[in-house]
Amino acid sequence: MVNCILCEQNDNEPTEKVDILDCNICGTKFWTGTAEANYEEYEKLYPKLTEQAEKIKNFRTPMEETLGRGVPYEGIIKIFTPRNSSLLDVGCGYGYVAWSLATLGYVVTGIDISKIAIEFAKKTFPLNFYAETVHEYKKRGIEHHVIYSIEVFEHVSDPKEFIKSCLEVAPQVVITTPNLEAYNSFWVSEEPPIHRAMYCKKSLEWLAKELKVDVSVQDKYANLIAVFKK
Repeated sequence: MVNCILCEQNDNEPTEKVDILDCNICGTKFWTGTAEANYEEYEKLYPKLTEQAEKIKNFRTPMEETLGRGVPYEGIIKIFTPRNSSLLDVGCGYGYVAWSLATLGYVVTGIDISKIAIEFAKKTFPLNFYAETVHEYKKRGIEHHVIYSIEVFEHVSDPKEFIKSCLEVAPQVVITTPNLEAYNSFWVSEEPPIHRAMYCKKSLEWLAKELKVDVSVQDKYANLIAVFKK
């Protein structure tokens, strides 16, 4: 048996695809492969997002356009108070969510592992962007009030370390990720190795308990919205 990507236990069951297993401990569905996705081909993975970013840049009220993209965006904006809070966008992509929040008065920094996406963000929006992982960024010693990470958690190869590193940068971490229990399909969106796992409320509650932090999970939608707090 292969250890679970989240809880690292080997109490798993095979699924209809031999390289994807269901974990009986934390409820995660995970891919067993080891290949890494090539995020330097960002424009091939998400070709319409450059158009979205350019559109939002020129929008009179950028957040209105961003909120129109669905539940993950609607959910996070309700978390951030007060408006002058320092936010770190982990997995910021082309930077348009960071910019939308900045126009509301938040102080926002963005990081992403894709150099192509960060180069675009730097040229398009007047904010600080870095081509770094959160593990690399925390070495800068910069603290934020809140980290948010939209539809990134399903991409990471070490989800426990990811949340742990985020909590070393900010005392509150907000993530969104596809809700495993909301779908009838076997897998959601991108195939592995782009998406490496699918999670349920049980998964995120297990993780919070393991890290000895609090978590609040909204699971009534197609996307989980989880708030981890020290």
